[in-house]
Amino acid sequence: MPSDPSDPSNPSHPSAPGASPTATTYRALLRNREFAGLYVSFALSVSASTLSGFALGTLVHQQTRSPFLTAVSMYGATFATVLGALTLMSVADGSRPRRTLVVLQGVASAGAAAQAVLGLPLTARFGLLAILGFFQSLGTGNWLPAPEGSFNVFLRLYWPDEAALGGAWNPPPLRRTS
Repeated sequence: MPSDPSDPSNPSHPSAPGASPTATTYRALLRNREFAGLYVSFALSVSASTLSGFALGTLVHQQTRSPFLTAVSMYGATFATVLGALTLMSVADGSRPRRTLVVLQGVASAGAAAQAVLGLPLTARFGLLAILGFFQSLGTGNWLPAPEGSFNVFLRLYWPDEAALGGAWNPPPLRRTS
């Protein structure tokens, strides 16, 4: 009887000593329910953000005829997200992924509804845009499901200090979440 290939004691299992890691395909990733849900959620969120940026940019351009303010209204949330990532990333990595993503989607929906209010002053629109963008950085935590067996970890370091550049700094250990 052939041995079970998913059994870690099987010599052909990817986590077995000396086993060569198998390549992960997009098809295999999308079969993972958690990854597929995260991917669809992210794709819809980016699509909605892009469309709302175009709509807000059009509205601001009609009111001000200013290319600068139009650009800020379309891409200001992205800059606010980068600033949020510099200050809130550790909070994102320490929070519960599903709950955080659901709350952020609810806040983003409320923000989009607030932006749709007719007659809202531009200063209120820009303030709302900055606040929503800032807190959207909480949704950029590192919550992708990891494959069974060995895998590689890549880090994003924003303005790393000398310890990180010189190799004296060690990243925090990975921990399994449920």
